[in-house]
Amino acid sequence: RPAAPAAPPAALYERVASREGMRWYCVMRGLVISEEYTSRDGLDAMGATGRSLGPLCRLAALLSRGRLSAGHTEVTLVIRKPENRFARVI
Repeated sequence: RPAAPAAPPAALYERVASREGMRWYCVMRGLVISEEYTSRDGLDAMGATGRSLGPLCRLAALLSRGRLSAGHTEVTLVIRKPENRFARVI
């Protein structure tokens, strides 16, 4: 009998997966975040379920004392490598 395929490993979210973690990573690697976009498309795509989850997200943001955000569900960063590695945008 062939063995059953192994389940994928569980997702592990560390600080590098956060917005602050991505900013830190870029600074440490000499990269520049030139644009940053946030959206709520994840909740909007869920239709009625997403609309009912909106208050729950706001409650989680309130209980986390602002550590979690209810203002967006997705963050898009445009990361560039400077042409001159010693040049920095402040």
